[in-house]
Amino acid sequence: MNTYATLEIVASYKSVLGLDISRDISKDFDRWHFDNVFAFEPGEWMKHIVEMAAYIDASQSQRMNNFVDEDALRRASRINL
Repeated sequence: MNTYATLEIVASYKSVLGLDISRDISKDFDRWHFDNVFAFEPGEWMKHIVEMAAYIDASQSQRMNNFVDEDALRRASRINL
């Protein structure tokens, strides 16, 4: 089953980025993918998108590290020597 959407970023009352996006919700780890770019105007707004992407990546990395650490502690707690 697929989900589709249109994403439009507006800066100073002007469309600076437009994307058609989709995701497959049948997967365990779904992610949005872009299908088409229908608007693009470079500008200052781009640095904010890059900063948001870096924040998202750091957050996902931290979440995965926490999961790995918690899993290791859980498994270690079940070991009796």
